[in-house]
Amino acid sequence: MTTLRTLWGRTRRLATTGNLVIAIALLLALPLLIRRGGDADFFAHLRTGQAIVDMRGLPTHEIYTYTTTASRWVDQEYGSEVLGFALLNALGGKALISIGFGVLLTIGFLLILARINLRPAPPMVTAAVLLLGAAVGIAIWGPRPQMVTFTGACLTLYLVERHLLRPSRLIYVLPIAVAVWANLHAGFIFALLIVGLAAASEFVVWLVNRSDAGHLRTARTLTVVFGACAVAGLLTPYGPSLYTYIWRTESSRALPNFSTEWLSPNFHNLSTLPFEASIVLLVIAMLVYRPRLHQLVIAAVTLALALQSVRHIAIFLAAATPLIAWGLGDAWHRLRAGDRLESVVRGRRRHLRTLTIVALGVTVVAVTAFVGDALAKQNASTRANFPVAASDWLAAHPDVGTRMFDEDGWNGYLSYRFYPQVNRRVFILSDPTLAGDTLMNDYTDVTTLKSDWQDVLRRYGVDYVIYEPDSTLGTALDLVPQWHRVYTDTMAAIWVRSAT
Repeated sequence: MTTLRTLWGRTRRLATTGNLVIAIALLLALPLLIRRGGDADFFAHLRTGQAIVDMRGLPTHEIYTYTTTASRWVDQEYGSEVLGFALLNALGGKALISIGFGVLLTIGFLLILARINLRPAPPMVTAAVLLLGAAVGIAIWGPRPQMVTFTGACLTLYLVERHLLRPSRLIYVLPIAVAVWANLHAGFIFALLIVGLAAASEFVVWLVNRSDAGHLRTARTLTVVFGACAVAGLLTPYGPSLYTYIWRTESSRALPNFSTEWLSPNFHNLSTLPFEASIVLLVIAMLVYRPRLHQLVIAAVTLALALQSVRHIAIFLAAATPLIAWGLGDAWHRLRAGDRLESVVRGRRRHLRTLTIVALGVTVVAVTAFVGDALAKQNASTRANFPVAASDWLAAHPDVGTRMFDEDGWNGYLSYRFYPQVNRRVFILSDPTLAGDTLMNDYTDVTTLKSDWQDVLRRYGVDYVIYEPDSTLGTALDLVPQWHRVYTDTMAAIWVRSAT
């Protein structure tokens, strides 16, 4: 009984109005974080997880195309794929995969909150910036291995920030986390980036003021952690090859032609408005809050990466959100907004807390209903975004075609539907470490109707095409006598090359 009373007392102390407001903000973020599987590679990840389980080991060579079967496959996401397949197979339903990755993202935001609380900001400010952060990543969130990297980056930033404020041995947990992270997604490289920038910043601060030896000790500790993390990144089935994979992917010139995530953000798109707002708020916050050198450097570097590639926006928001909270929090105190709010709620605290509890309950019900309805529409969403009916036609005509040319965005779904059928292997995977820029450029030559587009199809022995019916490629195929359209719906069409 005493234990229950103690637990209830602690709960009441934690359930302040401010903390309840933050909880509401985190709940409101869930519809943005828990998303249906709509990524181009979502289905391929599930099929790969199943293939690994069936093989009882990792594929040594690429298994989905006929153009790169000899290429050694560094499947840098194999751990996430096996976990995703386990969720699907053991518990049933793709919705649980979405929920699982949503939980992972929520842990990331809780780590951002923990970092903010190292230098607490007003609850209203904290709640607002957390909700903004969820909106910033709206084009990125989903049941995808990249979410491991977001949460891993949040953990790295928290551990580094905590160590710089209160040095402790907890920082040595990071290499262990990186060893796990590296087996789930190659984005573990961001842990090295963050720790390296923090170590270099502390060393610079010591150079400027050598009387404070604490900065030098911190720089040395972080350098040791950096080295340990680099070694931890080798503890995968691929060893040093994983670092080669990262370099080849980041340096590929052809990859941006295949994925908008590797392009710079399009600021004409409404989905980038929260990202633009976060940049503006970061600048305003920095005018009020004086960041430490490592905070400024990490925010600047991650912003540069985000401006270079959409997929890096998540790393930027992980780094910048606490700085925005601290800056706006300082502005809140300078403007005495807290005193004004206090004068409004004075004498009404109990009513305000009750109202907040009611709002929390309503939010739980509304968010649960919204997320549940969205996840229930997974099959309808798949049919609206992938060539389900055309795949059904191919399944009903197994002897049609031997070598496929397809829309790159459908590769994952087609592989999911037809692996391991040899005559249903796709033309290419948008992975420069497998395909190489030459094959990727050949693919682009066909889709953009370069002068050699028909030669490319002949060179690779393509005898059937599944592509968008009203595309420029589709129109061109209709005009070539050797190609015949044998199937059409609103999503996809299929052309077959005649034998002569």
